[in-house]
Amino acid sequence: MNTALAEQLFTSRTNLLVELQRAHANPDLCDELATVLQLHVLGMHTADAEVRPHLRVVEKYRMRSEWNRLSAGRAADLIAHLAALPSPDDATIVNDGAACDSRCRLDLLIVVAQLALVRGDARPSDAQIHIRDIVEDLLSNSAEAILADQVVRDASTDAWWSGADVADLERLRRAVRPLVGDATELSVG
Repeated sequence: MNTALAEQLFTSRTNLLVELQRAHANPDLCDELATVLQLHVLGMHTADAEVRPHLRVVEKYRMRSEWNRLSAGRAADLIAHLAALPSPDDATIVNDGAACDSRCRLDLLIVVAQLALVRGDARPSDAQIHIRDIVEDLLSNSAEAILADQVVRDASTDAWWSGADVADLERLRRAVRPLVGDATELSVG
């Protein structure tokens, strides 16, 4: 995964975690986000020249308890210190080249759309529009359409999007992610 994408994904996930915790919403997703972010930090090599200057913050956020009830101020601090740091052992990444980048871009699109929902944005986000395009492209390919989960088929309809919530988007991410591969061209905003 390229470093700019990794940084955007870390930042967006952290911001989503803060928003969900603030709203006392989706505790399962909060727990999953906290775990993914903690694993990202755990993957940082403390001997790395880029990591060493931020060692105090890295060590602090290696503890799972630090991710519970994350304030906006603490989140801004940890993003400033950690988002750009390398984490080769990130548990969310399978090192499979272009497919990994496409899957991580999908993750970012979903997180950005989730953030828009949590923040109460009334109009469809660019991420949401792009996600719909991906779903429609997957369903137009007969091989992917056969493999597609019902949530993927549902996400091609206006009705699904008008009632979709953060949890629905997470279910969609999990269903679409395995279908996104080398040939899927994804870009973020």
